[in-house]
Amino acid sequence: ALYRLFEAGMLALAVFNPLAGWRLDAQTPLLGQGLAVIYLILAIVLLMHARRTKRIVAHTLVGVGVDIAVATIASTLLPEVAPGIALMLLFNIGAAALLLPLRLGLGVAVAASLSLTGSYFWSLFAEGVSPRPLAELMMFAVSFMAIAALSYPLRQRVDITQALADRRGAEATRLAEIN
Repeated sequence: ALYRLFEAGMLALAVFNPLAGWRLDAQTPLLGQGLAVIYLILAIVLLMHARRTKRIVAHTLVGVGVDIAVATIASTLLPEVAPGIALMLLFNIGAAALLLPLRLGLGVAVAASLSLTGSYFWSLFAEGVSPRPLAELMMFAVSFMAIAALSYPLRQRVDITQALADRRGAEATRLAEIN
């Protein structure tokens, strides 16, 4: 949730920067600025909600859904930084896959891949020109799937370690009661 806030801040900095040389010119500046403000607000709300929630799976799915939607719109509006946006989304997918069951983690990766593919073809047909190489899009799709698949064994290891810690804690409590 904190990384999402960082991403929202970076997007806001990119579209609201007072230095003309550092500002990214969106194809539709008002839409880009509105997206940055909405993402910043959603990132703050999700950060506050993450501190109070016990429903991690639902919160993770909502958060990564917001991230995918914003990344798709932002990569369409700011095609010159689309690879950077996709790289930041890669981290979000990995973190989500770490918190979700394997099927949901892979589903998130597929959704992100399809979303960026849709954005690519939207730009291709709307403008008649390819915003970036198709090979780049395919590499990101494979990377999304790979990070989701590789995060799952790490999640299993964390679950095993947590179960062992719980068992050791229960044993320590029983030993303390005996003494």
